[in-house]
Amino acid sequence: MFLRKLFKIGDKARWLVLELLVVFVGVYLAFLFQGYSENNKIVKEREKVFASLKSELEFFRVQMPGRSGYTLNRWKEAKAFERKGEYRDFSYWRFLEPQYGYQVVEYAINIENSDIIDFELYDKLQSLYATIRRLEHAERLMMEMAQRYLSIPKSLPESDRGVILRHADNFQNFRRLLEYIEHRAQNQQDVADRSKDCLDIINARMNADTRRKIEVDLIKSQLGLFDNPEDAVERVRAVFPGFTQDEILKLYNEFSSK
Repeated sequence: MFLRKLFKIGDKARWLVLELLVVFVGVYLAFLFQGYSENNKIVKEREKVFASLKSELEFFRVQMPGRSGYTLNRWKEAKAFERKGEYRDFSYWRFLEPQYGYQVVEYAINIENSDIIDFELYDKLQSLYATIRRLEHAERLMMEMAQRYLSIPKSLPESDRGVILRHADNFQNFRRLLEYIEHRAQNQQDVADRSKDCLDIINARMNADTRRKIEVDLIKSQLGLFDNPEDAVERVRAVFPGFTQDEILKLYNEFSSK
């Protein structure tokens, strides 16, 4: 219908309409190609960010529960002294910063494109980021208390006024330290829990092959910690239940043969 009407009008008008049609089609195709190119760029960036996030968050998910348990045990040991009105040397608490690697988390929460990091994931990442910062704050306070420890020369008698005052200061700072150690243990576990919340979203949106490759690389990096294949199977399946016993044994044997 359109073409019949087109060929009924004059030559000049006909060519003008054809030129406009060509321009329109050209502009439309350009926008279509630009949209495809931009979408392809977003998809690649999202895959790159998700892969980096998964590697970073898996460390927190896997390692932090054990670290939290260790910290809690140290707190219980120290608490036993405090209950008896005693303290022990606490000057050894030191943490070299940066203690934790969360650069990708910081990068992700600052991405403005919601096609890469939507609000659901942003909310979980922001909660994780805040928890890591609280953990770091607790550790800085622990170091501050450790630096306040006052050594007491054995040559001075316990009845010496200076010795009595030093014991009093040490005991007070020891009690403060206990509070910060407890906070550290809780925040370490919270970091693991928040990381799992983020990974639940990321794993569901990642390419299955990419996700599997990252998990294999993470398992390989930890195989040197196990004394025997049975221990490797038990520990790995506890944190990566999607891997079968045979798959883990194969990775362990490949690692041992190097």
